[in-house]
Amino acid sequence: MGFLIQKLHRQLEHLSQNVDEVTSSFIVYRGQGLSYDDYEKLKNAANEALLAFNTFLSANTNHEAAANNARQAVRNGFETAVLFSITIESSNDVSIPFACIDDHGYFENTENEYIFSINTVFRIEKVEKLAGSTNMFQLAKLMILMKQYSTAETIYSRLLNETQETELASIENIHYQLAVIRENTDNISGAFSAYEHALEIAMQHRQANDSIIPLFLSKIANFLKRQEKFDAALEKYQEALQLDLQISEPNYRQRSKLYNDIGVVLAAQEKYNESLQYQEQSLAIDFDQMPLDHINIAISYENMVSVHQKMQNYVMALLCCEKALFHRQQVNSKQWTVILHDHYISALMLKELNRIDEVVQHTHVFHYDETAAQLRRNCDRTVTRNCGKLRRSYAQLR
Repeated sequence: MGFLIQKLHRQLEHLSQNVDEVTSSFIVYRGQGLSYDDYEKLKNAANEALLAFNTFLSANTNHEAAANNARQAVRNGFETAVLFSITIESSNDVSIPFACIDDHGYFENTENEYIFSINTVFRIEKVEKLAGSTNMFQLAKLMILMKQYSTAETIYSRLLNETQETELASIENIHYQLAVIRENTDNISGAFSAYEHALEIAMQHRQANDSIIPLFLSKIANFLKRQEKFDAALEKYQEALQLDLQISEPNYRQRSKLYNDIGVVLAAQEKYNESLQYQEQSLAIDFDQMPLDHINIAISYENMVSVHQKMQNYVMALLCCEKALFHRQQVNSKQWTVILHDHYISALMLKELNRIDEVVQHTHVFHYDETAAQLRRNCDRTVTRNCGKLRRSYAQLR
């Protein structure tokens, strides 16, 4: 091995004698991956250190080819893609040989490839983030779409460490994406923390009437509601709603959801009349701003069903449930489990009202016709079991 290294070194010495004949100064590029620790050492050494490679070093004059090598290194598991831009001043006294090997390598005249001999030393002038790092954001988003959440989180975590403190919009976006990733992987505390960071950054650089701030507040409130911290959740939802009402061109779907979420929390606090007021506000927005086949309309009715049930107002619960069923069936992408559950609730309300003969209108889906078979195929076992109980109950009542 030592003989081969020595032979290659001597070949480079011979070839390097021709470099000056080509040009006195030029730039070559090398793309590769580094571990995060090695990248941090490199970044901290900018403007004050030398960099040595303990192997023969390959570089070329094709910037894009080198950049592709760097991107590929990240896909192969490295944490950081690095593109070295190497300026060669041939007029200087260069003690380590280097040479273009296009006419001597296996592939001829392809990349203007240069080889630097082992232990070549370079002076680090600066380390900076390339504008092309947006490609890494795109790659991370692609990983989310592919549900490769671990890879996406690794990329965003690295981007967070590389992003300048003054780039608030980028930092906010990274925290938001990390929150989404952690939410999808059931890392509840991690998602909650990331949303809090995103909100903190957003409030530093966005106007109070920016729709992003109510969005982040509502995300935080969702987690508080999930933990049954209803007072804290209600405070965040109401803060989000007050800010949302100041927006001149609001996202009406978001506004409707805020009214709906507040209604759900109030119901959990047994403030049923207040809950219904917010649910009705949500429904009014849905009817005004959305098509009749929009899923939000059905959801609003279903939430109202739950409140009326708890108030033992079975007539209104039945009315809302039938409207929910109607709108559920208008939606192109039907959620069969929910449709069957709505039939189940409607039948229960009829039973509570002692309208036994009408229960059959909703138990028909339990019989063995084509519609029933389709519903059962698309429903989970819990709902199917509940509906089976209802069918048996109906049979007994008759």
